[in-house]
Amino acid sequence: MIVKFKKNAGKSNRLFVVCPFSFTESVLREKYGEDLYFLSCSGAVLSYSDPVYLKAIGEFLISKEIKSINFVHDTSCRFINGAIRKAAKFGLHAESLIEEVYQAHFEEVFKGLPLSDRQYKLAEHLINRQVRDLLNAEYLGGLLLDAGIEVKGLITSRQRVFFEDVQLYRNQRLIHEC
Repeated sequence: MIVKFKKNAGKSNRLFVVCPFSFTESVLREKYGEDLYFLSCSGAVLSYSDPVYLKAIGEFLISKEIKSINFVHDTSCRFINGAIRKAAKFGLHAESLIEEVYQAHFEEVFKGLPLSDRQYKLAEHLINRQVRDLLNAEYLGGLLLDAGIEVKGLITSRQRVFFEDVQLYRNQRLIHEC
């Protein structure tokens, strides 16, 4: 897994978790300004199995005084569309998680919806899953709560040109305690 933290000019307290294949960094800079941090990982899906990786993220959050983490999913994401279209996989963790989320909610959420609605709903479910996993992650979950770091979700669409915040639980501490 390749993890890159990128810093643009200026001081920022925002970290955006993005997929490098969705090309959302420049669009986010246009909307939110140049002074943002980006954590690029396939499908904008973090892996919680490597304690060294989680510790590095935690140290970054503390050293840069990050106040919010924003999971960003674009509806054109190749991994979202791959799960919907049952495309061949490359063995990435993101592919497995996205497929798992899609299959778990297929009957009650996705079945019969047009493609654009399935893309949006899958992005929404992925963000909620990522937030829950992050807040329940050993070390990081407690760190976020103790430091008061807000976790947010954002769905973008390059085709339809929109940014929508995903409604998350009002109290992140409740998610952590689930």
